[in-house]
Amino acid sequence: LNGERIKMVYVSCRVLLEARMYPVLTLLGQSIGGALLSIECLIRLNPGVFVDTMGAAFTYPVARFLFGCRVGCYVHYPTISCDMLSLVSRREASYNNRRVISNSAVLSSLKLLYYKIFALVYGSCGRCSQATMCNSTWTKGHVQSIWKVQPDIVYPPCNTDKLQEIPLSGRENLVVSLGQFRPEKNHLLQLKSVEHLVLELGVKDIHLAILGSCRNAEDERRVRELHQHIADLELSDYVTVLTNVPWPELKDKWLRRAKGGLHTMWNEHFGINIVEFMASGVVPIAHDTGGPKADIVIPYQGSPTGFLASTHEEYAECMRKVLELSPSQLSEIQSNARTSVRRFA
Repeated sequence: LNGERIKMVYVSCRVLLEARMYPVLTLLGQSIGGALLSIECLIRLNPGVFVDTMGAAFTYPVARFLFGCRVGCYVHYPTISCDMLSLVSRREASYNNRRVISNSAVLSSLKLLYYKIFALVYGSCGRCSQATMCNSTWTKGHVQSIWKVQPDIVYPPCNTDKLQEIPLSGRENLVVSLGQFRPEKNHLLQLKSVEHLVLELGVKDIHLAILGSCRNAEDERRVRELHQHIADLELSDYVTVLTNVPWPELKDKWLRRAKGGLHTMWNEHFGINIVEFMASGVVPIAHDTGGPKADIVIPYQGSPTGFLASTHEEYAECMRKVLELSPSQLSEIQSNARTSVRRFA
């Protein structure tokens, strides 16, 4: 890239995108905040083409109609999805649907109305994009449904060259988990899965290493809570939590040794960490939803590349299967998975 042709513009209103600014009506607050931030951006530099890669759809009419830009976007994760509407409709508690709301028919009805109105406005803003791309089949489906457009799929580039060099042999009864310490990553499900594996299925020769980055004080608090859960479940001999592990150590000490890789996020939009598992020879055990199900952990030439699960019982059973694979069975799945993910390079 020619650095002289790239201009960085620093803005002062980034805080308007922070979820902590909007304890209620968070989606609406962040979306309006994004639109206001885009005004500052476009005043500082008014381009001919405006491309959004953050999923800030409320910025599109601002850029197109107020500043005369041509608008394109790359959607990683829709701000609201049909699954979110369904979750509230079923009154099911989750990280983005608090139990105080799911337990109340009135509050659930009000939230569902809010979501439906927001989805209509979000779709109208999305249609202001003149070129729309999505990072997975799952994301494309929800954008099609809410925006009423036909987006193209462009998978995120995953540089796995170094991971492809890791030997497939010499694996231990080690399972790894990679991801930030955010609520949606559902690390508690991983602990419950290991507990079931040890206590109910009788598998004692197992160790789970939960590896992730801490971005701020909130993440550090979640790590402390995770350690407390491990102690409460008496899993200290079976689970290790490590933060901000350097890349060489992650590759050579953990991915090099692991047989299985755990992923427990519901409706992950894509799942680059799963691609990294597969390239490393780590057999993925991913959530049976979203991008992992539709695009990544799919058969290669009719043969399996990993496992999918939803409940802690299913995760435990999948871990048991991975740990008990014969060397030839393990090698076959590793080879299939590694070859399969080369399409994302």
